[in-house]
Amino acid sequence: NPPAEIFDPSTLSQEQRQAAICEFLSSRTNDVGRINKGAADEVAKKYGISKSGASAIWRKHKLAIMHPEKFKLDFSRKKGSGRICKWSAEEVLEKVKNIEFPYRQSLRSLSDKTGIPRTTLHTILKRNGQLPYSKRRERRANMPVSVAHETRSEIPVPPHPSQSKSAEGVLNNQRSKIVTGGSLQGVIYPSRAKVPEENLPSLTKETTYEVTVPESVLEPSDGSITMGCVINGKRNTVKIPEGLQKDDTFTFTRTHSETGKVFTSTLFSVPEMEIVQSKPIIWSSVTYDFYKKSADQQAMGNAVGKLTQEAQAKILEQVVEHRCNACLGLSFNVTTDSSGESGNRKLIIVTAHGTPCVVVSTATASSNNDAAGKPQPFG
Repeated sequence: NPPAEIFDPSTLSQEQRQAAICEFLSSRTNDVGRINKGAADEVAKKYGISKSGASAIWRKHKLAIMHPEKFKLDFSRKKGSGRICKWSAEEVLEKVKNIEFPYRQSLRSLSDKTGIPRTTLHTILKRNGQLPYSKRRERRANMPVSVAHETRSEIPVPPHPSQSKSAEGVLNNQRSKIVTGGSLQGVIYPSRAKVPEENLPSLTKETTYEVTVPESVLEPSDGSITMGCVINGKRNTVKIPEGLQKDDTFTFTRTHSETGKVFTSTLFSVPEMEIVQSKPIIWSSVTYDFYKKSADQQAMGNAVGKLTQEAQAKILEQVVEHRCNACLGLSFNVTTDSSGESGNRKLIIVTAHGTPCVVVSTATASSNNDAAGKPQPFG
């Protein structure tokens, strides 16, 4: 037996679809002039329309369906009704084919490059099921925009070994942020004062805390009971050790960063402090790329403050890694740009650089001013 033919309602025109629905409903009517219960659901499922749409077709062509010998089905539209189509499907598809592949990953970028409204592109996509894509990616040729745009086309460039990199992205390619940092080559002079390592900030500082089991724990803990405590204004949850109950005390350890202990200043010195050692210049960069309506002129300004803070946080992290406790001569630079047909594509780049130093009080530097030597190569 030949294989059964698969019915695809998307291949029918609007008039053909309505005619098929009317013919289907004619076999689902009863003697009182109504369609059988569940007939609208069957039509919606078979022809890919909503239940209310099936009911609307029934109400409009009810007489022709019930009495085909007296009334004729008429699917023609009222003369002069409807909006004149400005873009045909063929024109849209041809225009999209001429757009470079990276800009075909979302309806928004396609609209910016072709000048075709997003609503028109969405309508063509809904009718045809797909828009053309690059021939270089044949495996994606039949994928709809709604799926294909979720994968970035750019190939990430590996960072330089001396750089640290972290990236944050938003799924639909409408927003991306990259934070990078590194140091420039230079030399290190010996420190003029001996500073114990434990006095320098650390990224993995361990602190031990002592807490008392609350009175709500009436029976000895089995090791799975937790309690909350506040450390430096932040709530933490810890497990109560097995066998402990109310009024018992125990200790626990937490690891945290001490970047908050780093001196940062745009000045080249800290009052009442003296520089005993400096390291090569460090830098950080935050690149933020996003879409925003051109009417919102404050979108970029609102983002600059937060990005500047992130650039400084990257600087502080590197200061601690260089075993320093200060970053002096800190400076920032902000670059902004708007692109796209309507200026909806926003780009903000915040860069920062400074000199990591070890600073001590003036009295300490005077009493330990006995270190000297030749510069040591770094990097």
